[in-house]
Amino acid sequence: MAPQFSTQLGGSMTFSASVTASMSAAAAGVASQRPVVDHSPHKQPGNGPLGPLFLTTEEADSLEHLADSVMQQTLADYLHFRDVQKRRLHDEQWKEVRRQDNLVAFKEREAWRQQHQTLCTPDGRLEPVVCKTSVPTLLVLGALQGTLDDEMYGMHIDGDAAVKLRSSYVHDKIHDFRVLSRIRGASKSDPFRYCSVSWADLGNNGYGPFARKRDYCVVTSMGVTKTSHGERVGYYVVHSVDVGTPTSAVGAAPMFRGTQLGLGFGANAGAPGTRKYVRAKGSMCWLKCELPNGSVELYMQGFFAPMGNAPEFAVVNAVLNAAMGLAQTSDTAYSKKIRWMLHDSVRTIRRCVLVMTVLPLSILQDKRRILFVLWSDRKCRGTYSKMSSNTSSERSTASTYTPERLFLTTDEANRIEDLADQVVLDTLQYYDHYRFTEKRVVRPELWKAVGHRDNLIVYRERSGPRPAFPSIRTVDGSMQDVPCKHAPSVKIVGTLQGTLDDEMYGCFVDSDDSVRMRACYVGDSMENFHWLANIAGPSQEDPFRFCGVARCTLGRSMPVVKTRDVCCVISMGMTTTRHGERLGYYVVHSVELSEPTANNADRKYVRAKGSLCWLKCELANGKVDLYMKGFAAPMGFVPEFAAFPVLVNSVLGVAQTSDAAYSKKLYWMIHDAARDGSRTHPPPMDECVGHCKNAFGNPKNSGHFRRCIVCRKAVCSTCQVLRKITVDIVGDHATTNRCSVCVLCMHEAKELNPVAFASREMRSKRWKSLEGRISTTGNSDELATLSSTRAFYETY
Repeated sequence: MAPQFSTQLGGSMTFSASVTASMSAAAAGVASQRPVVDHSPHKQPGNGPLGPLFLTTEEADSLEHLADSVMQQTLADYLHFRDVQKRRLHDEQWKEVRRQDNLVAFKEREAWRQQHQTLCTPDGRLEPVVCKTSVPTLLVLGALQGTLDDEMYGMHIDGDAAVKLRSSYVHDKIHDFRVLSRIRGASKSDPFRYCSVSWADLGNNGYGPFARKRDYCVVTSMGVTKTSHGERVGYYVVHSVDVGTPTSAVGAAPMFRGTQLGLGFGANAGAPGTRKYVRAKGSMCWLKCELPNGSVELYMQGFFAPMGNAPEFAVVNAVLNAAMGLAQTSDTAYSKKIRWMLHDSVRTIRRCVLVMTVLPLSILQDKRRILFVLWSDRKCRGTYSKMSSNTSSERSTASTYTPERLFLTTDEANRIEDLADQVVLDTLQYYDHYRFTEKRVVRPELWKAVGHRDNLIVYRERSGPRPAFPSIRTVDGSMQDVPCKHAPSVKIVGTLQGTLDDEMYGCFVDSDDSVRMRACYVGDSMENFHWLANIAGPSQEDPFRFCGVARCTLGRSMPVVKTRDVCCVISMGMTTTRHGERLGYYVVHSVELSEPTANNADRKYVRAKGSLCWLKCELANGKVDLYMKGFAAPMGFVPEFAAFPVLVNSVLGVAQTSDAAYSKKLYWMIHDAARDGSRTHPPPMDECVGHCKNAFGNPKNSGHFRRCIVCRKAVCSTCQVLRKITVDIVGDHATTNRCSVCVLCMHEAKELNPVAFASREMRSKRWKSLEGRISTTGNSDELATLSSTRAFYETY
């Protein structure tokens, strides 16, 4: 029976196996999973691959328990890192050495290392690994794309051929691989379970042109278990063992080979002059935990001792290449699925061709058999199209960069959301004081007007009344000073054109692409934007509600000044004032969270801080009143005259978002026009859509007409409006085109209800998310299964 795991309090893992048969039956079951006779030529120890091993029941159980103990210890360290340390690492102990996609690799600093790494043996002893070079402990953290099942399927092996196939995908630098003894195999209840003793040829792995090849003999174990919180965890363990051969058995037939565990015989016992390989040692464990929000978190810990003379930087580089390759195996799973889909497609095509070729014309006259032939042809075409679409989607997935994610507990998410709500309440008090106490008059002794745009006026706080340092509200509710003197407060007051729903629809963002699309319209200077965590999402009752934690850079680098970045909570939505007026809000507030970043000394960005809040109130006369207040501290040495104009341009862009709403509506109108087929037969261009006349009262010359991008009707220069429309978003860049729109379509875009478009976008994104979770692994309907249900908006 496959081993079962249960968790206890404190993060410790205990191993228990249920014995349902007698000892003889258990021995027969274990022996049935191992080779009995191997006809491969026998090789001398140290000169090549080892021959097959025949383990007794006690030896197999001890090796399996050894791998389980390594996994248990690593799982305990992971739970302590996640729940106790809150995913924070001490900079004085760990040094970042590499970043790849969503993964960050660390190595233990030399001051914290032990003199020698220790290796657990099957009998429970700890043996020191004496190596001429220092052996650091390695740690790889991060988030993975894809599901846990995809990760485990891509990592799963069950023999020599499976390892070589996986190596071609992950590039783990394994030149040769042999399974010496198979201990445990997969079952229907645990299809990813596997445990064996194996040998691998690692080559010299970049240690130098004169370095000898390395090999290792390890126990490999993998499977899926659960934590005390009910989370599924996939594990993969590689742990060195000394599998030796008594001298009396050397030269004997393979089937009479005996083993000694932990006695130091075998490849390390040969004469130095006759050994082809240097036996390396190590112990590494990969844990892939499926969190409640559906994402997969990686935790890898271990060490690798190459033995002999090898520089540390070369060893660390080679080990991380293999470690990160095995960490990201969802692409391998996609490739393995495509291999099966190609196999099934070829088989279906041959079957269809066979039916169409063999059946004579007399049989095809039967209507029922004609239907069978047509069904076979459709089945063939459907399999081919499904294979083609899945292959292209997997290619796009493999080439897409997936940024980092921030995993928040429910309590942390609630506190961050409450922090954003408190910023709204604080700004609302200032707004009420401005409206009812100050009677919409800004005091000139406190505020200086520095600019205006349309009906908006921008004020900067004067240097005399303001405090030495601005203060910002923290997650725990306290006020903290920001050590930056050049951070004056900014205030914007005025009225907006358009409706409140248009303003909120143009301001609304719920994904990285929507932020980039809005930046093309409003120019808010946000670059490299990425949502780290989504806390609250829109609903049918409040389609403009969203709250999340994001990170982005502000502006571009200058020759002498470093680029600023910010980690902030962004919250938006609709509420009602105490006077019954509808109020829309948008908050950007800096927060300090445990991000997987390098040391502050190694950062290429300077972390800025700020707190900004926009309030858009719909008055009784139908106008929209704007009140914005906040500050932004660039930190570091940046003069105020250089930083403040950038801040003003950004806050004014977010303040006026009705034009962005019109462009987003036009995008959907263009989409609907193309779907309705109006572009197939466009109307003639003999008369302008506005029936314009020239100076003599005749229709204008059609030679200067253009077509409206929406209705495709002719439009003259007087009746056209040039609008910037986002047509594509690739990576961090959004592609826009200046399109001609007639005044009639433009008026229609202004009159259409933005709430309907927001609800439509919400349904469309949820449908796309549902489509992306369908994984097809075969050609039958039973194999096309839907993944576990996951909310489109992840709440941590």
